[in-house]
Amino acid sequence: MLVDGRLLHDHARPQAALRTQKPLYRFRWEEFDHPAYSPDLAPSDYHPFQYLKRFLAGQHFPSDDDMQTTVTSLRRGLLRHRHAEISVMV
Repeated sequence: MLVDGRLLHDHARPQAALRTQKPLYRFRWEEFDHPAYSPDLAPSDYHPFQYLKRFLAGQHFPSDDDMQTTVTSLRRGLLRHRHAEISVMV
């Protein structure tokens, strides 16, 4: 179902359905996972955590400090990128 330019597909497995994968790839649409339910996590807060999760997947850090440094630099880079996008729009 297409709603306000968003494709909603409950309980569908787009990663397994070639018929769904092709248009997603062709139109360069970004797919969002269903957010985990949490009363203190707003949907607008969910997207940055998904990006962070994908970025950190499979990485191993020798210490907590190394991991915190990586996450902090990534967060700062994302903030600079978002600020630049907003500046261009204004």
